[in-house]
Parts: sequence; structure tokens; C-alpha cells
Amino acid sequence: MRALVALGCVVAVAGCTLRPRYADFVTKQTKAPGTVTVELVKPPDNTPLAGVKLEMGEGKARFSATTDEQGRVKLPVDLKQVDENPIIVVNPPPGLTKWKLRQVFEPDPVPTPEVAPAPTPAP
Repeated sequence: MRALVALGCVVAVAGCTLRPRYADFVTKQTKAPGTVTVELVKPPDNTPLAGVKLEMGEGKARFSATTDEQGRVKLPVDLKQVDENPIIVVNPPPGLTKWKLRQVFEPDPVPTPEVAPAPTPAP
């Protein structure tokens, strides 16, 4: 009986430690306010998983979103959440046993140079 209880504890702890956490994607160095984009995919071919609900936090700090057609969600950057480091709960569709949540690094927008208006020809 003790072995069964010990096994149950190990499985429960392993389940929590293997889940993605907020601090896996957002650190104290992340610019706030802002967002961080994460992508939910199905290995091994990294097929995007659309329409999957992600949840984290509790109370007023609770966040919930559904992945778009590219399997992406924008997490809000909240430095209070970094200290709490909540687990990101993924609610996959029935039958899906393997998935991966990874950060998408979007390039910084390139500023467009201002173009001076062309001079008008003299009459």
C-alpha cells in the first residue's frame, strides 16, 4: 500500500514539473507592458494545434486564451506572474496525448524611413 501511495505522489509531482510554466517564456528582463507569443504544436512534424484552450493563474490574475489557426497565443507580460510562475494548463482535444508549447520569436519591426515629398516643378 505504501508503495502505491509513493508511486501516486511521484506521478503527481512529475506531472506538475513537466508542464510548461510562465517563467519558461517570460523573465524579469522581458519588456513590459507587452506580449510574448507562444505556439502549440503536435510533434514530431510540428503541426499547429488550433482552437486549444490555454489557462494560467488564479483569481484576478487568471488568464485564458484559445490558440489561433497557427496554434499561437499571445501571453501578456506581467512581472508579478514571473514571481508566482504559474503552470500553463493546456486543454488538448480528446485523443491528443503529445504536444509541445514553444516560444515564437517575432522579428522587431523595421522602421520605414520618412520620404520627403518630391519638389514641384517651377511653372
